[in-house]
Amino acid sequence: MSKGKRQSHRIRFVLVFVAGLSLVLFSIKAVRLVQSSVWDGAAHITIAIDNGNIDVWSIEPKEKTISHVIIPANMYLSVPPSYGEYEARAVGKLSLLERGDGTLFQAAVSETLAVPVDAYIVLHGDAGDKLKLDELFGLIGISKTNTSQWFSQRLTNLTFYDMLRLWLLSFSLKKEAIEVVYLADTDAVTRTDLPDQREILMLDRSRFATRAPSYFTDQKIVEEQLTIEVINGTEREGAANSLALLLTNIGATVINTAKGEPAEQSVIFAKERSYTASKIAKLIGAELKREAFQDSRADITV
Repeated sequence: MSKGKRQSHRIRFVLVFVAGLSLVLFSIKAVRLVQSSVWDGAAHITIAIDNGNIDVWSIEPKEKTISHVIIPANMYLSVPPSYGEYEARAVGKLSLLERGDGTLFQAAVSETLAVPVDAYIVLHGDAGDKLKLDELFGLIGISKTNTSQWFSQRLTNLTFYDMLRLWLLSFSLKKEAIEVVYLADTDAVTRTDLPDQREILMLDRSRFATRAPSYFTDQKIVEEQLTIEVINGTEREGAANSLALLLTNIGATVINTAKGEPAEQSVIFAKERSYTASKIAKLIGAELKREAFQDSRADITV
């Protein structure tokens, strides 16, 4: 074989090798991105957006409905674990300052409303434009979904694939299927005037609990109709009742709460594999065991 042909074969081999390696690396990256997605495109998802006011979008793909709950900027949120009460307008910035991301903001919205919050979007610095999730709907939405500038201006745990799934879902939704709820206009909010003439708002969780299931019900949980018992194995008083309230607010059936023996970690006992048990395990970071709990009458024991 001539020298020129040998060189040609080497170059071809290198090109094929580089192309193959690039394809493998791209495939690995794509798989990791999909695995890091918050949302599978089919289950219920709740997204909290820091827009000064806090926009909470509760999306039910199965029913093709959305509840858009607006938390006023001057309503106080309870920020766990021990930060106390902060105005809604300040919680996003507090989250960035304390944790460098939106997880504290996410936890505060969840704690205050007693509902799971799956995803967050917080303003990055002094980003000017506010995000309206319905701007992603329809054909013009893909330009907003596919811009790196969008992600550079805000911090979010949503991936590009999550945003793409939201965009695709939008084609099956009608704008009239979006129910807008201004919390300030409901009886779940109390108003107080401060000496400096400022008005602050506080959420009455017991009153809000009567409304929450109509906004945040997870249809898959309702369809499974599994009964749940919550046992407090922590040192925190009221932990079982808090979780029971959150589960009830999304349509679950909690038949009992109780104080139990101290436990080193959260465990969920479920007689059968179910979406409900997996959802609760993900929410509280618990180990999931496929077995019944002692003599419990419930299908799922937490």
